[in-house]
Amino acid sequence: MNPKQLIRNEMEFQQRRFYKRLKLRGNLIVEYWPGAKSFLESIPGITWEKQGSKILITEKSSKMKSFRDIIKEK
Repeated sequence: MNPKQLIRNEMEFQQRRFYKRLKLRGNLIVEYWPGAKSFLESIPGITWEKQGSKILITEKSSKMKSFRDIIKEK
């Protein structure tokens, strides 16, 4: 396996790990590290903000309308 594939596999593993922890807790606070911005921007469905030396990660809330609500609007 080439080095680029190893790096890609590790990134995907870490993204899944972060998202799994986020799902369990609702939000996640981690230490800031170099490269955090590009890593966090690569994970879909989350928002984050730096707070001092920590990063607060939350799941994006998507309020989908139910089918009944859509029909009522028409």
